[in-house]
Amino acid sequence: MVAVIRVVAEFDGAQGAANVWHWRCPEVDLETEAQEAVDALETFYLAVEDSLGAGTWRIGETVQTVDQDPNTFVGVTSAVVPVTGTGREVLSACVLIRWGSGVVGGSHRGRTYMGPLDSGCVDTDGRSIVGSQRTLFETSAGALLTPTAAGAVLGTWSRKNQSFTTATSVGVRPFAATQRGRLV
Repeated sequence: MVAVIRVVAEFDGAQGAANVWHWRCPEVDLETEAQEAVDALETFYLAVEDSLGAGTWRIGETVQTVDQDPNTFVGVTSAVVPVTGTGREVLSACVLIRWGSGVVGGSHRGRTYMGPLDSGCVDTDGRSIVGSQRTLFETSAGALLTPTAAGAVLGTWSRKNQSFTTATSVGVRPFAATQRGRLV
């Protein structure tokens, strides 16, 4: 039996934010598989922490299945990534990570808004992501495409189709993005 889990990463900094990540687990040992997903996300957030605004990311405090009947919470040890930042956040600016699958259709692609960004990530024009920062996010996100030791894979979950699509590629938009929910 396979299970799709939702792992929530919440930010408590100057502007509250949350990222939702979906992983398909072989469900041999769902807790171990979910823990490996949380650990992979912790590694990702640690890699990009200097690019983000000051605050704390809490990863995996909420992990639950999304494709089971009934859906259940999965017990994992959450990760905490404190981010010091410079205190010069660009509150509405995010790096937009796009997840591809090679399958045509919007239900098979995903995106993640990472922010608020530290001002050092945004070029002097106020809209471009600094090249080295773009590379950092793309490389760090690319590492998430590798299956965990237990075989969990990152992907997108379509609520509309109730289906999971494995992410096979990643791209980072060259311009700062704004997620409407993060505008105050």
